[in-house]
Amino acid sequence: MLCCCAQPASAQLVGALVGQTAEQSAEQPAESTTSGDSKKTESAISKFSNFFVSYLGGYQDFDKGFYGIGWESFSESGIMANLSFNGSWGITDPGEYMFRVGAGYGYAPVDFAAITARINAMGSSYTKYEYNHKTGKIDKEDKFGGGILVAPGVRLKLSKIVIGVNFDLGWAYLGGSGFYKDVQLSLGYTF
Repeated sequence: MLCCCAQPASAQLVGALVGQTAEQSAEQPAESTTSGDSKKTESAISKFSNFFVSYLGGYQDFDKGFYGIGWESFSESGIMANLSFNGSWGITDPGEYMFRVGAGYGYAPVDFAAITARINAMGSSYTKYEYNHKTGKIDKEDKFGGGILVAPGVRLKLSKIVIGVNFDLGWAYLGGSGFYKDVQLSLGYTF
């Protein structure tokens, strides 16, 4: 008669070969023979997804830049989406606003640092000043322009805090077309 706790002879032999008694071998759960892992592990770059506050300004006039809020999200494969809204009220007169939306790619060689590259569409208000010959005064008119930017960047992550720097380069029409460049500094919280 077989006991329900009895171990087959093959298990006793394997246990003896690896230095285990039959009782120790019986206590260990059987290993899964499935090829896939049922738990998905989060990649290092996806841990950099965050909501952020930022400041961005041109190289020549950084003190007359834009402050704002934004969001960037990274998939496990490194694909990135981002959106930000910025304003310069209180910094420049008159205040202006800017938004950016785009996609990109990020790579985290280690858990606390990442390099990114993104392409953004940008929209921005600006003020156009013109001398009015009839009145002899300078007229100002609020306008809206836009452009496209390429932004390489770096991220550092300390626990849940993400510090970011982007170097934005591209073309923009803000009263006249031309080369656009600025630096964006951000401080984010991961989600």
